[in-house]
Formats: sequence, C-alpha cells, structure tokens
Amino acid sequence: YLREKNYINTVKQNILLQADTIKTFLKINNNQFNLLPLQKLTKTNPGLFINIQKTNQIFPTRFILDNNILVYETTFHNYHIIIWKNLTELKQIKQSYIKSAFIISVVSLIIVLLVSFLLSKWLLKPINEILDFLNQYKLGKNTYLVNHYKWSDIWILIDKINNFIKKLNQAYLNQKQFMQDISHEIKTPLM
Repeated sequence: YLREKNYINTVKQNILLQADTIKTFLKINNNQFNLLPLQKLTKTNPGLFINIQKTNQIFPTRFILDNNILVYETTFHNYHIIIWKNLTELKQIKQSYIKSAFIISVVSLIIVLLVSFLLSKWLLKPINEILDFLNQYKLGKNTYLVNHYKWSDIWILIDKINNFIKKLNQAYLNQKQFMQDISHEIKTPLM
C-alpha cells in the first residue's frame, strides 16, 4: 500500500512539474499555445498525456484518480490544461509483488517442510532403533543390547532399557538353571 501511495505521489509530482513547465512556457510566449512543444514534453515523460484547450471557463485545480488513470486539471490564462497518466503499470507492479511474495512463500514452506522432515528423522532415529530392537528381542536368544547415543538426551532411556534387558536375561538364566537343578534332583533324589 505504501509503495502504491509513493508511486502515485511521484506521478503527481511529475505531472505538477509538467504543468509548471506549460504555465511558464505560456507566460514567456504570451499565451501562444501553438508554440508549445507538446511532443517534447510527452517524449521526456512516457505514458504522460497532455491536452490544452482555449476556454472561457474556470476549472478547479484538482487531481482525480479514476479507473487507474490519474488526471490533473487546471485553468491558466484562459487555457484548460489536462494532464493524465495511465497507472496500469502500477497494477502490473502490484501483481509482480504479489507473485513474488507467493513464490517466496511456497519456496519457504517447502524448505521448512523439508528441514522439519529431516530433523524429525534425525531426532527419532534412536527411538526407532529401540523399537526395532524390542521387536526383534527374544528372551534368552539375544544377548546384545541397544546402542548408546551419547549425543542424545534419550541415552537415559536406553540405559534403563539395557539394565532391564540384563535383569530379564539374568532372571531367565536363573530360571533355566533352577529348572535344570530341579530336574536333576527329581532324577537323583538327595536321600
């Protein structure tokens, strides 16, 4: 919005400068309109249109903005001066900004999603390894433990799981030994 306002103010200043040039020319040349170099004025300001007509009416000096056309009109020494500029390029500039903002937003969103995905995979790697280990674990068959990640805050959980597995394996071995001892005692009683 501010850029649009600044652009319109710049165009207004340019139009006022041209109007002052026309007024100065009319003063110097005793109101001889036919000597006014309109082509030179419009050539130095592309997109600026000038219309000067002899009149007996007095028109108010004003700017009018209507349908992307900025119009300046005034009366000077019996001349009705109208200067206007089509502001469709402003609309193109706005569309360009909107398009750029959209593209930047989409690219930013893609980058954020990609970084989030990679970060979540990296952060969840130890948990996924724990789950894989627990899914493959068989009592009495596996003696290996879960890998430690010193860089991870999850190492406390890994340590607890490893201690639990050691106790579970020891309990299994104790139970197995107990069963062997009982079976031996049943075959050969002590008495």
